Amino acid sequence: MAHKTTRLIPVDALRGLIAGMGERSRQIIRPLLVLGRVPLFFYLLPLFLYAGMGRFYTPEGTTIAEMYPYWLLGLVNLFPICFLYSRFKQKQPFYRVLRYL
Repeated sequence: MAHKTTRLIPVDALRGLIAGMGERSRQIIRPLLVLGRVPLFFYLLPLFLYAGMGRFYTPEGTTIAEMYPYWLLGLVNLFPICFLYSRFKQKQPFYRVLRYL
């Protein structure tokens, strides 16, 4: 039985969409590229960030609707941290562990 390589159609469609965009549209997507370079870091950091924010800002708890502003505040704080970590990671190519974070 021959092994066939399958391609993800949505990924190809997204690549085509990005390639067809103008420079202004690419600037909108650039933050996603920053977060895509540090996926595990972006996954683990919010666990601690939002736990700390929850204890500090709303120790008695909150509803989902009231949590949206805190979520946006967390994302605004996470982006520069992820950007700096991405730059640090690019400058330190010899640390193998950093590739996974």
